[in-house]
Amino acid sequence: MGFLGHWTLIWYSSKSMIPVTILTGFLGSGKTTLLNRILTGDHGKRIAVIVNELGDIGLDDRFIARRDDDVVQLTNGCVCCSGRNDTMEVLMSLVGKLREGEKFDHVVIETTGLAKPASLCRFFLGDSPLKAHFALDGVVTVVDAFFGTSQMIQFREVKEQIAIADVLILNKMDLAEERPLAQLREWMLSLNPTAPVVEANNADVPLEKILGIGGFDLTGKDSILDPHAHDHGHDSDIVSVSIVEERPLDRGRFIKWLDELVAMEGGDLLRYKGILSFAESPERTILQGVHMIRELTPGGPWPEDGEQKSELVFIGRRLMADVLTEGVRNSVARSR
Repeated sequence: MGFLGHWTLIWYSSKSMIPVTILTGFLGSGKTTLLNRILTGDHGKRIAVIVNELGDIGLDDRFIARRDDDVVQLTNGCVCCSGRNDTMEVLMSLVGKLREGEKFDHVVIETTGLAKPASLCRFFLGDSPLKAHFALDGVVTVVDAFFGTSQMIQFREVKEQIAIADVLILNKMDLAEERPLAQLREWMLSLNPTAPVVEANNADVPLEKILGIGGFDLTGKDSILDPHAHDHGHDSDIVSVSIVEERPLDRGRFIKWLDELVAMEGGDLLRYKGILSFAESPERTILQGVHMIRELTPGGPWPEDGEQKSELVFIGRRLMADVLTEGVRNSVARSR
């Protein structure tokens, strides 16, 4: 029996791919506490957690079933692996275990407190060999409700971690003060108007709020825009730009514009996504991108009672809303 437990894996369809969550957050935000809850909770799931340093997690010995070099197996079936040398190498080793007939329900990758999670997202987009086995489920960012405002002022990493998130965990709510917390909420909304915010104390978050969220799967979503979001006057160099185009787009012209944009500005594009209406297709097309890596995938039929329109969200540094909007407008299909 291997360290992940002896289960059988069926490889036939995309549903057999293992969902991956990237868990990030600044130093002291409560990320490690949340990892401990995932690893030791009585949730009935087999979860592999890849951390930077096993020693930093501080797992209680009563939860440990076995230690083996850089792997710790927990009594509830979860496993904790060290990815300090090469996260890609650890993921490929998990693929080897899967081929041997073992199975787990989810993978959680912890980043360091100063990490930029976009670099990990790229492992699962484009032509990555990992895409045959893993599907990126989302990025979860833990934010310190007490120190978050001052951290955002001092550290760009905090802003980038918030900007790229699919879910934001606002932790240590019991310590937060009203005025700084209101400012923090406003800044978070300006950086990332589409990510839901889950409030927590001591990182006590239901697993369903952070796992299986489908952050990189827009096929079942009617819209990616928050109707209550609006522009805020935060002076950050990281901004969010939302665009809606009612007219169908020309696929070739849009892709040409997007590829030119990515080639020139990809380093500043932290995250971009969209539900697109192309004149050449009766169905939706899904856009997902991180920095220089982007992909367009089929999105299934449009909702029967929904409008066929394109919605895009760009999050990045020094983005110019008028330039992005003009690029999309210039991609509109010409009337025949």
